[in-house]
Amino acid sequence: MVKYLKRWSILILLVWCGYLQARSNAVPVPIEDPIYQFLSRQAAKGYLTGYNEAILPMTRGQIAFWLQQIQSHESQLTTVENQLLQEYLADFRQELMTTAHRDLTGGASLYYPFQDKATLGRHVRELFSRQPGLERKHLVIYEEGDDFIWGDCEAIGRLEQKDGEVRLVNADRWTIQGNWAQHFAFRLHAARYRRSYNRQFTEPLYEDRNVWGMYITDSLYTYDFNHTAFTYYNDWLRVGLYHQPLRLGYSPAHSLLISNNAPAFPHIGLQAQIKTITFTYLHADLLNDSTHCRDLPAETKNRSKYLALQRIDMSFWREKLRLGYTIMVVYGDRHRELAYLTPVNFFWLTQHTLEDRDNTLMALDGKFNLLPGVTLFATLLLDELRFSELGQHWWANKQGLQGGVQFYPVVGKLPLNLIIEYTAVRPWVYTHKYLTSNFTHNAFCLGYPYGGNAQSFWLHADAYLSRRLWIQADYTQIHQGIDENGRYYGGDVRSNYEWREPAYDHATRWLMGPQRTTHQYRLQSGYEIFNDMFLTGDLVINRVLFKGQRTTENYEIFNDMFLTGDLVINRVLFKGQRTTENYFSFTWRIDI
Repeated sequence: MVKYLKRWSILILLVWCGYLQARSNAVPVPIEDPIYQFLSRQAAKGYLTGYNEAILPMTRGQIAFWLQQIQSHESQLTTVENQLLQEYLADFRQELMTTAHRDLTGGASLYYPFQDKATLGRHVRELFSRQPGLERKHLVIYEEGDDFIWGDCEAIGRLEQKDGEVRLVNADRWTIQGNWAQHFAFRLHAARYRRSYNRQFTEPLYEDRNVWGMYITDSLYTYDFNHTAFTYYNDWLRVGLYHQPLRLGYSPAHSLLISNNAPAFPHIGLQAQIKTITFTYLHADLLNDSTHCRDLPAETKNRSKYLALQRIDMSFWREKLRLGYTIMVVYGDRHRELAYLTPVNFFWLTQHTLEDRDNTLMALDGKFNLLPGVTLFATLLLDELRFSELGQHWWANKQGLQGGVQFYPVVGKLPLNLIIEYTAVRPWVYTHKYLTSNFTHNAFCLGYPYGGNAQSFWLHADAYLSRRLWIQADYTQIHQGIDENGRYYGGDVRSNYEWREPAYDHATRWLMGPQRTTHQYRLQSGYEIFNDMFLTGDLVINRVLFKGQRTTENYEIFNDMFLTGDLVINRVLFKGQRTTENYFSFTWRIDI
């Protein structure tokens, strides 16, 4: 009995100390960071207490807390997992240790590589290091106690070739992040891209998805973006101003709530945590669907649009089950409503008192640790509901269903992650009567990437073959109902639901209209050549079947922190005519 109490006392002390330390830094960690996948795996095995992956991004302090818990299970990790853990512990040295960054020598608090010739030479040499367990380098470092400021820059150059035509791309990216006075944290990530003009190229870069750009006729196209976060925090509360990607929900790729499908939007965010209960609130400024249309009058493009969101998460059964309830309201064409700016409020009732003018969506989701290494997750989204029509085919029974299972086995001493997910979204989900109240940001759906009137099956597998080598494979099957010939079936989230055909008001099924089926196969692999410098490859094959016509697209993409090349081969068969396009790009990139 004494031994049992001693074990629990040590665990409670570790969790308590980690909780306090986790609140000592609120710098956000971008949602694309692979550390989240590592944490999810350890949580599924039961090594983490209080872990909630339904709200991303997390802060450096939170992640440091989880790493501490995993460290207490080191003997139960595989060799590769242990090696990855050591890398992450080194990268979160600021939150876990009292020592200074390895570049701050002799008690110095400021470092930059241009101090002298010797420092610059050492900095360059260490960029090509393969030594394990080293913290990431920075261009500028200032550390004084718990306060720190890190600065980084990155340069990108790319040569793209398509059917003998050439396009040049270059970019610079800058990141500044830090923690100040034990209660303030900030992060700024900015980038500016420039690409030469060539009318033969119609493919946009991934980075310029829905961004504003400037053209110099027949010469140059430039665009930029920035992601920012400024947070005040204490032991149980975080509140701040943000303009950064976020994800809400348990699906890693196809969340019905807030996915990373739409570009980042500015918002006020608040999160409070008391024991196992987490309350999340945000109020965001959105762009209506006409904003990106250059030829529309300003009064149309400037029509206001906002999103207010509340979410509460709770855990049960010794944290094996975690449930979340979310309510979201999209409104516009008026000033910001003070009622929606109040974090503690009943949004559903508030929407009624405001004359039922707004678009309200509610969701219940959860995750259950069925067995060690096996978790189930599910989401029910309600855009509109009439109980008397349940089980019928009424058009306004606008619901989305999602369910999946995650496996985390060890195969041949290598950690393997498997995800199986199925999603079905009825027609007209996310739509509304006005472009200032549908569930979009500048014409991109905020939730499920494929919108309403769609269903998808997703199979995902990834594994670390060694600490430096990983591989990932995905298969996605998507069924979508398509609008055509002036007939609307509720698949385009930008559509006004009053455009529907009354004949289908009580005959609306889960899939309506002509159906398009897409089979997507994707294979990715990456190898860490030097510390934090990766060579990655990406192969994507899309097969689309629509009205008996088949289209096949093959993409081969190779990326490296320094050198990357892309090869894309498109083969399109339409009405008996075949078109082939060859696309090649070469990229030079350096991260200092």
